[in-house]
Amino acid sequence: MIESSPGREEEAGFVVRGRVQGVGFRWWTHREAERLGIIGTVRNLDDGKVEVMARGTADALGRLEQALRRGPSMSRVDGIERVPCELPPGLAEFRIGRG
Repeated sequence: MIESSPGREEEAGFVVRGRVQGVGFRWWTHREAERLGIIGTVRNLDDGKVEVMARGTADALGRLEQALRRGPSMSRVDGIERVPCELPPGLAEFRIGRG
């Protein structure tokens, strides 16, 4: 396991599956990310999943992952896969993507 320092920023990607499209999941994720001080993107995938790419402290990313496992009230999260993530260097906010 890689050790991370508390204040150092890291990147993490998440693919969320379940009933996560058409239930406000992207907007809810945007609010959670902003609350946690995370920048990145969230978008729907063609296969019905939602992809989240995020940059923040290890603690903030852990909290985001926990939140994604719950999801908004109208969603049903069946699982989350942590995937490699590479955000563009100039990204300075959390964006909702099309898809």
